[in-house]
Amino acid sequence: MADKIIMRLFTHLVFIVLFTCFIGCDEENNDPDPFQDQPLGEFIDENTYRVFPKKQDNFGVAEFRLWVPESTEQVRAVAILLGSYNFNGLGLVKTFEWQAFGNLENVALLGVNFKTISDVSGYYPEAHLGSGQALLNALEKLAEGSGNEYIKDLPLLLRGYSAGGVFSYSFSGFKNERVLAFANIRGGGLNFTQDTNKGIPGLMIYGENDAPQRNSRIISTVEEKRSAGGNWSLLKEPGVDHYGELIKPDIFIRMLFKKVLATRLKEGSNELYALDESDGWLGDSSTLEIHPFSEFIGDKTKASWLIDEEFAKSWKAFQQD
Repeated sequence: MADKIIMRLFTHLVFIVLFTCFIGCDEENNDPDPFQDQPLGEFIDENTYRVFPKKQDNFGVAEFRLWVPESTEQVRAVAILLGSYNFNGLGLVKTFEWQAFGNLENVALLGVNFKTISDVSGYYPEAHLGSGQALLNALEKLAEGSGNEYIKDLPLLLRGYSAGGVFSYSFSGFKNERVLAFANIRGGGLNFTQDTNKGIPGLMIYGENDAPQRNSRIISTVEEKRSAGGNWSLLKEPGVDHYGELIKPDIFIRMLFKKVLATRLKEGSNELYALDESDGWLGDSSTLEIHPFSEFIGDKTKASWLIDEEFAKSWKAFQQD
């Protein structure tokens, strides 16, 4: 009799434990995902927007600041400005040189603060893994907030240094139809992109005294795109390592951006003209010889593509200093 009572008590106890576990496990599995159940982001101030990362995104912080030129005319494009790895580039939109460019060319500026948080987020320079879409989402919110909603659909110019340069390059493959031109200053962590971006004028700048592995990747990437007929150019900074100043590269980049704005934008449309490789100039990176495409004698698939004669002469002079 005692044995039967003990057995019944044991059976009831097992049932209670299992039932409690079932209820507890069920509640735990239905907890909301903190990454998924949150809004897109928030305004930090009227010109700055923060995008919240989702679980699968490759960034821990994504903040963007919009500056719009003083002109009463409609803005023609947006220049995206990024610094080195985990650098807060929001202040780049306040620099005199870039604001002067924006006012002269009627181009808006978007400063970027991307950060990778160790053990939490991935590598943000890979635009297709979340950071590129975060930029587009923030631009849409900021354009709406500024009262200039059309800005969200404008073509983009991308300028980045180091990891920011890698992002600029990566974004050209992620949304090639949106990119007027891009420039990468000393960003060597480059992964392969499809040739859909080969028609975009791309400028890759490397420091002569930078790490050989970084320079080798920059050079091989340009040669790879050039072998496919890409409108890409390679520019060496004499005597400069990875941490050299950015004044001279930025002057050269703004020159490229100005020329691209004049040749790729269709009037009254966001559609971009394609630039024919044969209409440009070519430069030999070893000898610095420059010639119109049709007159270039060397290996055209390895020479830098240069948008016109003036740009070609500046390309040569830059590397002779």
